[in-house]
Amino acid sequence: MLNNVSIVLGILVALQLLGGVLVFFGLAVSLGSLILLLHLLPVTFLFHPFWYLQGADQAKELVLFMKNCIAIGGILALMVVRSNQPRRGYKVVKEGNYADDE
Repeated sequence: MLNNVSIVLGILVALQLLGGVLVFFGLAVSLGSLILLLHLLPVTFLFHPFWYLQGADQAKELVLFMKNCIAIGGILALMVVRSNQPRRGYKVVKEGNYADDE
């Protein structure tokens, strides 16, 4: 019988897989990045609470927490770079030339 933890874990794995596939294959990079970001933010704070631990356990969880923070930074950078690219179907106009001049 499935308990709540198994259901939540299944949803989190599905979100991570969906976001990763969308970004990796370039299908919907912005949507995939957003899904990964919305997945990683709560997971980082809920599953790696290093501030409650001491010793070797604290060090291990701190490393995992920082790894997720780096991944969040990379996803944010990908979202910024992707948002600054011209969209498909739009004509890039050089400085001084306007689409009406053609």
